[in-house]
Amino acid sequence: MSEILPRLIYAGKPVRPVQAGYTTRDPYGAVVTNIPGGLSRVATDHLSGVYEVSATYQLSAVEYLWWGAFYHTTLKEGSMPFIAELALDTPIIQEYVCQIVSQPSKPRNLGFYTEVTLTLEAEPIIDDAYNDVVVDIIGGGYGDETVAMLNLLDLYANTWCPEYLNDA
Repeated sequence: MSEILPRLIYAGKPVRPVQAGYTTRDPYGAVVTNIPGGLSRVATDHLSGVYEVSATYQLSAVEYLWWGAFYHTTLKEGSMPFIAELALDTPIIQEYVCQIVSQPSKPRNLGFYTEVTLTLEAEPIIDDAYNDVVVDIIGGGYGDETVAMLNLLDLYANTWCPEYLNDA
């Protein structure tokens, strides 16, 4: 599904929120149903959950014009999901399927930039191929030595050996 969603990309580069402009609430792994006259019923939801994110974007004047067109036409006034790059539960930037859940903030003019804050629901895009490799490497016999093995593989794969270039 993520292949057909629009991406938050301007001029070939992902548009990312400012680093200090995040607030997030992690997914809650339970579904709670209130029942009158007794304790609530709780079921665990292990498969999915969405982050509630408030993200602030700083856009140049031209980027802000693009954002308005993207929001109003591509996202149909924010009603369509899209893919954005965020750093939520790890320091590594990952792609998330995002949905705007409330009207974007009024634009704030900050000199050369315009600031817009979005309230999003964000669901991570799970890379099954990557997870399969991680399971195979860690569970495939390296165990606690996995980090050392990956460092060796990186060293061997990225070592430049100029002495072999002249042996033709």
